[in-house]
Amino acid sequence: APEALAARFDDAELRAAEEVREDFTTPVIGKWTDLQGAWVTDRERHCRRPLRDGESLTAAGGADWTDYRVEADVTWPRGEDAQAGLGVCWDPATRQGYSVRLTAAGTGVAVELVCSDGGGETTLAHLPEVLLPVPLPEASRLFLSRSEGRLTGGLVNGPTLTAVHAGRDRGQCALLANDRRVSFEAVTVSFVREAPPELVVAEQFTQEALMSGWATRAGEWRKAADRHWDYRLPFFGDGTLWWTLPRHAGESRGEALTLTFGKDDFVLRPQPGGDGWSVASFCGKPPERPTAIPAGDVLKLTRSGSVMALSRGAAPLCWRETEPGGAALSLTAAGDAEPDFSGFLVASTDWLDDTFSRAPVNWRVQRGVWDTMQRWTCGPSWSFFGGTHPVSPVIWSKHSFDGDLVLELFAGTQMEQVEGDITPTDLNVTICGDGRDLGSGYSFVYAGMRQKANRLYRRDKLLAETEYKRPSRVSAHTGWFRVRVEKLGRELSLTVNDDLVLRATDDEPLPGGRIAFWSYLASPILARARVAAASHRFAPPVAGERADSAPEPPSAPVGLPLKCDFEDSMGPFRDRNRPEGADLRLDRTQARAGDRCLRVTNLDSGGDFSVWILDSPVVCNELPVLSFDYCVPAEVKVNFYLRLQGRWRELGFTAPMADKADNLGAIAGVVTDGEWHHAEFRFSEARLNASKLSAPLEIEALALTSPAEPYLRCGVLGNPAGCTYYLDNFELRLPAAGDADPNRRGAR
Repeated sequence: APEALAARFDDAELRAAEEVREDFTTPVIGKWTDLQGAWVTDRERHCRRPLRDGESLTAAGGADWTDYRVEADVTWPRGEDAQAGLGVCWDPATRQGYSVRLTAAGTGVAVELVCSDGGGETTLAHLPEVLLPVPLPEASRLFLSRSEGRLTGGLVNGPTLTAVHAGRDRGQCALLANDRRVSFEAVTVSFVREAPPELVVAEQFTQEALMSGWATRAGEWRKAADRHWDYRLPFFGDGTLWWTLPRHAGESRGEALTLTFGKDDFVLRPQPGGDGWSVASFCGKPPERPTAIPAGDVLKLTRSGSVMALSRGAAPLCWRETEPGGAALSLTAAGDAEPDFSGFLVASTDWLDDTFSRAPVNWRVQRGVWDTMQRWTCGPSWSFFGGTHPVSPVIWSKHSFDGDLVLELFAGTQMEQVEGDITPTDLNVTICGDGRDLGSGYSFVYAGMRQKANRLYRRDKLLAETEYKRPSRVSAHTGWFRVRVEKLGRELSLTVNDDLVLRATDDEPLPGGRIAFWSYLASPILARARVAAASHRFAPPVAGERADSAPEPPSAPVGLPLKCDFEDSMGPFRDRNRPEGADLRLDRTQARAGDRCLRVTNLDSGGDFSVWILDSPVVCNELPVLSFDYCVPAEVKVNFYLRLQGRWRELGFTAPMADKADNLGAIAGVVTDGEWHHAEFRFSEARLNASKLSAPLEIEALALTSPAEPYLRCGVLGNPAGCTYYLDNFELRLPAAGDADPNRRGAR
C-alpha cells in the first residue's frame, strides 16, 4: 500500500469477545422459529417483522445460551398500545422466559421487565410513560441482558430497568411485537462472562512491604476506626464485590463480619461447630431461607440500579430494592483480627484501574518518552512505567471522565544521576482537560518549584497554594506517594498519603474531560492509577497542529537596518526549535498592510514557542529602535530576548517578566486583544543593572520566546497548542531624525 495509506498499531491489547450479529441478509444466529403469529425476514430492508397485527413472538439461538445480552434496532409505529420487545432465556416448549417491552402510553412510552411462566405473566419492574417521542427515532436501540439472576433492560442511552429473579437461567433470544409495522434490525447477542477484576502486578512487587499500598488488595482499604475499614474509591453508579469467604476459626474468633454498601448492610455470621458461614441479614432483613456457605466459596454482592443482589455462583441468594445513586463500601469486623483483604475483589463500570504492567492502551503520550524505566540508580533491578523529557513529560488519558471524580495515583520521582534523590518533585495531575492543553482543566501541583509549593490552578488562574511539607509515614527515598485528587460538586481537594495538602471551592465547576499526569524538570514514575467518576467514555484522539516544512535560512548575512514586510519572504525569521518552537507561515488573510504578514503558531502546548530573528552578531554604532505591528490574543505569552555580552537579556512584550536586574525593560502600551496594534522600543531608553546602554552595541542574537516560567513552559499558564499571533512591518534600525517620541505613531 502507498505510504500515505499505511496502517500502524502501537500499545495494542487484544481481548476475546463472544458475539453474534444478525443483519437479516444471511442467517447467522440460526433459524428463527415463530412461537406466536407469523413473521417474515425482509432481506431487502434487512429486518424481521410480523406479517399481521396481534401478539407475535419469534425466537432463535441455542437452548443452552446463558448469561447473555441481546440488542436490536426497533422501528416504532404510530398508534396507541403498539408494543415491541426483546426476550432472553426463552423456552419454546413451555413459553417461559423474560422480556423487556415498550408500549405506547399517552404522550410517552412505558418500559417494563416481564417474566412469562407459560400460564401467566409477572411484571418485575416498570417505568410508566417515559417521555420519549412516538414514533421512536430510527436510532432507538433496545436491549435486555441476564446474568446470574440479574435482569437489565431498556433503551441504549435511555431509561433502563433492573430486577433479580431466580427463574430460568438459559434459553433462546426472542423478538416480540403486536403490530405489523414494528420491525427489528441489527440484532446482536453478546455473551456476558463477568469475572472478578484481575490485579495485574509482577509477583515480586506483591511481596515487598514498600509496595503493599498499591500492589495488594489490602492497599485498596483504609482503616477508618477500630475494627472498621473503608474502601478507598466511591461508587458513583453500579458496583460489584466478589468475596472469597475465609475460615473463621481462630481468625474472626467466631464473630460477625458486616459489609455496608451505601445505606445497606450485609451481615455474615460463622456457623457453630465448623468453618462455614451463614447470611444473618441482608439490607436490614433476614434472608427468606437460611443458607449455609462453606469457607472458600465466593459470594458476589452486586449493586445495579435500584437492586442489591447477593449470589453464590450463578444462583441468586437474596435481593432487595435499594436507593439508586452513589455509595461507599465499608467493612466492620466484630472480632479482634484484621480481615484478610486478599479475598475481596471490588469493581465498578465507572472505574479505571491501571497498574501499567501491560501496554498502556488507556493513555496517549503528548510529550516525552514514556516507557519502562528505573526509579532508583542504587537499585537498577526495579523497573516501572515512567516518563522523561528535558522540560515537561505529559501523558493523557484516552477516556473522558464526567461529573464527580476521585483519582488516586501512586507515584514517585526518578532518582537523578547528579542530584540524587529528588522525590517527590512535581508529581502533578490535571483533570477536566481537553487532552491537549494542561491549562484547559484543573491542575494540581504537588511538591512544585523544587519542593517549595503545592498549587491548584483552574485553567490559568491560581485557586489555592500551600507550602510544601514532607509527608509523614513514608520514606522519601523508597516510599510511594498516594496522590489523591477529588472533585465533588464545587469542592476540590488534594491529599497525599492521607494528609490534606490543599482544598478549594469553585462556584463554576469545569465540565468533565481527560486526565493528565505530568511533571517539570523531573521524571515521574507511575505505579498505579485508579479513577472513579460519575461516568466515563472513550474519547477520540485530539487533533494536533501540524507543520509542513521549516522556512529556509537567510541566504545573505543580516545587518542593519533589518526590515521585513513579509511580502516575499520571512527574512531571517526561523523556527529552528521544533517541535518545541513555533511554526512560521506567510499569511494572506490577516496582513496589516500589503498582501502578507507573518503567522506564528504554537504546535504543542506550552514549550518555548520560540522564533529566532538573529543568530549571528549585529553591531549597532548607535542604539537602535525596534518597531513592528502585531496582532496578539491574550493567551500568547512571549517576550524578546537579546544576547548581549554573552548573556541573555529579557525585553518584555506580552508575558510577565522575571524580577531581575539585568532585564532591559518592557515595551510600553502592549494590547493583547487579537487586533492590530503598533509597538516601538528605543534601546536608548533601556536600563541594564540600573545603567543605560551605550553605543556601540553588539546584539549577538535576538529571539521571541516564552519565558522559562515553569508552568508556562508546561502549558498551564498560557501558550496553548494552536494559539497564533501575527507580525508585520518588522524593523530593527538605527534612530532617525524625528524619533524623539517613541510612540509617535501611537497604538493602533
